[in-house]
This record gives sequence, C-alpha cells and structure tokens, in this order.
Amino acid sequence: MSPISLKPTALVDAISKNSIVLFHASWCGHCTRFMPEYERLAEEAKTSLPGVHVTRIDFAKYGDQVRKMNVGDNLMAGGVAAHVKGYPTVAFFSEQKMSVYTGPRERGAIAAAMKEFMAEAQTMANEELLSVDNAATDAYSSVPDITPEELKSAVEQNSFVMAYAPWCGHCKKAMPTVERLKDAMPHVNV
Repeated sequence: MSPISLKPTALVDAISKNSIVLFHASWCGHCTRFMPEYERLAEEAKTSLPGVHVTRIDFAKYGDQVRKMNVGDNLMAGGVAAHVKGYPTVAFFSEQKMSVYTGPRERGAIAAAMKEFMAEAQTMANEELLSVDNAATDAYSSVPDITPEELKSAVEQNSFVMAYAPWCGHCKKAMPTVERLKDAMPHVNV
C-alpha cells in the first residue's frame, strides 16, 4: 500500500493525528530512492503502528501553499514549513506535538522512533493536563501577580515581567525558572 498523498488542506488534518509525514519533491533523487522503503513502512505500519497514518506531501509542489496557510504554527514556531529544510524530510505528529526525524532512512528505525515519539508526546500531554491543577500555581506564590495598572510602572523600572496564563502547561513549566531568577537577581523586580 502506498502512503496517502496529501494536499495542504489534508495536511492540516493529518498533523492533528498520530502521523508520519514525508515531505518530498518529485524531482529529488534521494526521495525517489527512499520512496520504496517508505511505501514498505506504510504497509507494515498497519500492524506495527496501529492508528498511525503514514502520509506524504509533494512539498516542492505545495510548500508555498502550506506556508501561506501557516500549517502547524500551533505546534512549532514558523509552522511545519519552517522545519522542512531539505528533501526528503520525515516528521512525526502526535498529541499536538511535532518532531523532525533525523535518523537513518530505514522503515524499522522510523517505526521505532515514531513509537518512542508517541510515548514521549503522550507523557508530555499527561503532564500538561496534570499541571492545569490550580495548586501548582499556588506553589509559586512568591512571584507576585501584577495588575494592568502596575504593568506600566514595572516596565519603567528594572523589572522582569512574564505574561502567563494559569492554565498553560508551558507557563507553569517556566515558573521554577522565574522563581530562581527572582532569588538570583534580588536587584531586579520579578
């Protein structure tokens, strides 16, 4: 079975699922040599990677459209297009995370890396869900919240201001660093 060939609108859907996406160019010799191996990966993935979509997109043909649509800008800075630096590029998607595969172009290595990536993405997603607990925010109560009125004064002084959302897992992960900054730099208002 051949990997599903995508157009940009279908790529948006594919990256929201457990997917392996090959970004290739029809004129690329490396891509042409790699395609039979990738096709065997697509066939074997039915049993070895259940629930994983193995797809491909001719990025030489659709890359500009993907860039204009900002596909994946919620996953990585610059979106998916910013991380396709050459052909072929294999990328993994799972749990709203993306990873560019850099290992050997062998189906077994790609399948093993995808399994590892999915496990890591699931762990990270679980940690983010757990971090939404408000008790985690209270643990850093020594870092004061400021009001919009206080923001102007803080900006005019020697201050470090972090804008955050209490429900955001990334913000909560940054709080220990902010706490250390506060302790390490007492002359700066944190």
